[in-house]
Amino acid sequence: MGLLSAIKDSGDQRWADILLECGKSAEGTVSEAAFGAMSSVRDARFIPLLIERLDKRDRRSVIREALIALGDPALDALERALQDQSLPFSVRIHNSSIDLLRFPTPRAVDCLLKILREEPSGAIRYKALRGLGRLQVDHRLRVDTKTVERRANMELREYLRLLALWFPIHEGLDERPAATRASGKLLVLLLEDKQRQALERAFRLLQLAHPRESIRSVSLALRSRDRQMRAKALEYIDALTLASSVPSNRELIRIVGDDLSPRERLHLAELHDIEPPEDYRATLLELIREPSVSIAGLAAYHALELGEPGLREEVTIISEERSLGGSLRSFIELMTARRKESTGAA
Repeated sequence: MGLLSAIKDSGDQRWADILLECGKSAEGTVSEAAFGAMSSVRDARFIPLLIERLDKRDRRSVIREALIALGDPALDALERALQDQSLPFSVRIHNSSIDLLRFPTPRAVDCLLKILREEPSGAIRYKALRGLGRLQVDHRLRVDTKTVERRANMELREYLRLLALWFPIHEGLDERPAATRASGKLLVLLLEDKQRQALERAFRLLQLAHPRESIRSVSLALRSRDRQMRAKALEYIDALTLASSVPSNRELIRIVGDDLSPRERLHLAELHDIEPPEDYRATLLELIREPSVSIAGLAAYHALELGEPGLREEVTIISEERSLGGSLRSFIELMTARRKESTGAA
């Protein structure tokens, strides 16, 4: 440990190979000291190891400091890592904003905007959004308004798309066999949570487009049970988005924020080419194709519980077709095992 401390003080690049070996150590105190020394020695060969170890919570702070010290080459590597779907999710999600926002430059803003445009994971997009907000507020960096307004449009549409998938399950669940309703209810709750997440991302994007306004207060008011408060909030944001580069944002916000039943909301959403599937079965088949493993897995499990032969065959075919087939099967197996455990316990 004394040697690693001396290396950090000297910053001598001749010790780079030693630091690489120590950084790979299973001993936490050794690797942490090595990562700390890397911020002084600054050898680009450290970067892959530093990114690989970002999922180590206890060493994350010192790893970030080393990446910051390495500058643009580290930012290049972080950007590439974000696009590498083979990396563990825990590494990618910590790359997405917490690390990029430590580089308070216009380029970091561009990287985070690229995540918003291209990243399929809502969780990672949310982290990128938070990072952009920090860069905008703390460092006064400019965020392209048109880009975030387009992304807000996509999130508002995503909310309505998820509502359209939620509605047939919610409405038809009581008609299913009693033994299958628990998994169906979980699916309904999961879809409701995904809707909330899409709305939160949409309003965070609108906050980026209007940094001087308090969009969070407006979003909270729109979810209030007080009709008068909701009406005022809707009027305010309607005026705010009057000059939006994406005109349909105003209409979508009205649909989302107005005092409407789900059925009425979906009726208006049809004007934007968003419609519920034909029936319960068709909805489940769409849900099984969702990119989200949690949605797809729970929908597949519920479909298998229903026991319809045709539906079972479709679940098998879809799980084999999708690239996440292995994950989907694992999810179904886990749910089945847990149900057997709970049944046995009962």
